[in-house]
Amino acid sequence: MKIMPLSLEESLALQKNFAAHIRSPDTVAKPSAIDDERMQVYRDLFFNCVKSFLNEAFPQLKKLMGDKWVHLQRSFYRDYFAQSPYFHRISSEFLNYLQTATPIEPSLIALAEYEQALFDVEVLQIEAAQLIRVNLTAKTPLTLKAGVSLKVFEYDVAQMITAEKWHDVLSEKVELPQFYAFYKSTKGKVQALVLAPMTMALLELFQNENTPLDAFSHLSEMTSMPVEQLSAFGFEFIQAQLNKLVIPVACS
Repeated sequence: MKIMPLSLEESLALQKNFAAHIRSPDTVAKPSAIDDERMQVYRDLFFNCVKSFLNEAFPQLKKLMGDKWVHLQRSFYRDYFAQSPYFHRISSEFLNYLQTATPIEPSLIALAEYEQALFDVEVLQIEAAQLIRVNLTAKTPLTLKAGVSLKVFEYDVAQMITAEKWHDVLSEKVELPQFYAFYKSTKGKVQALVLAPMTMALLELFQNENTPLDAFSHLSEMTSMPVEQLSAFGFEFIQAQLNKLVIPVACS
């Protein structure tokens, strides 16, 4: 029996039907030209691929959500239309889905943002840099090291990342936001450093390539604290974070 080739319109219709069924097999019938055994291979392959990426990026969210996790993955797979075709962007597309569709508690979305920040640093391709040895002064322009990410959380992510069950999680906003710097150490290990509000503000100023002296002056205007007092703790912090979070602009 001779098989007639499909027209362009028929081919497009088949592809759309195929994709729609793969996304939602419970509500969209499979293409009649493909037997169910073959379709099952595609159904499992595509969903399991997406699921494995999300499991890797959000292990703590998966643990806390329990049985609801697979349902959340399925709703994302079925309802969300990604803007990027790259597999390594699936986790960020998933986070965007959580932030825009808000299918879960805001506190759990904050946890997802925390885990995405870790994952972003993990997959970032950064060349191993040699330790920078420099005579650091108050007039040395500084910038954040490549790959450093600063985040603010309104929920208790510090408690959530160690919780064993959802019942252990506080769903209300914390009184004071939590500040973090995410970075990759010189040995290639991803780190999440808890910051005080003042050190967070200091690092944010180095995003604009300020010198320590300029940064302390800005902080003094913001807080009414004397520059000398800010310099006492600030310069010690900068020296401790050299090569970790900040580097001289000349070396960036």
